[in-house]
Amino acid sequence: RKMFARHLNRSLNLAHVAMTKKSYAVISQPSVVSSAAAWEHAIIRTQNSIVQGITSLWSPFAEGILFVKRTFQPSLIRMKRKHGFLARLRSRNGQKILERRREKGRSRL
Repeated sequence: RKMFARHLNRSLNLAHVAMTKKSYAVISQPSVVSSAAAWEHAIIRTQNSIVQGITSLWSPFAEGILFVKRTFQPSLIRMKRKHGFLARLRSRNGQKILERRREKGRSRL
């Protein structure tokens, strides 16, 4: 949790830096139209750049790189195919396992 919180804070700080850099760059560009329209245009462009900056920073989260999937995903079908009775009969070593279990007197082979 601490590492995730640290990474989240770091990415938010980067987003803030990206937002401020973009907003200064966009607002400093003069427009030919009236000053009110120029400011409105600059604000809209700044908002768009902020959204793009945040989505680019959050793309690793969306791609699943930072969230590690657990290795054991249980499935009865896969288990039976790999360790079941018919799987044991198919291979020579599996047949040896069944023979040993019969000799030992196992009720479940």
